[in-house]
Amino acid sequence: MVFLSGLEAYRQVQATSQIRTLKQENTLLRLRTKVLRDELAHDNDPRFLSDLARRLGYVGKNEVLVPNRALPAPKPPPLTSGP
Repeated sequence: MVFLSGLEAYRQVQATSQIRTLKQENTLLRLRTKVLRDELAHDNDPRFLSDLARRLGYVGKNEVLVPNRALPAPKPPPLTSGP
């Protein structure tokens, strides 16, 4: 009987650990989804598209590529509410 109680306690600890891990993964996935939705909301913004192209390594027609360090990801412009 003591063995079964110990086994149940062990299973409870494992389940609690799995729940914590899944909650953390869920939080990260929600954050990633928000970032992707923000990018999608600005898919027609020329400045955002230009910044995105630069992050992907594209260079303008009259520009010269000078490699230095990685550029930080651009922030999308603020959302406007209505026309």
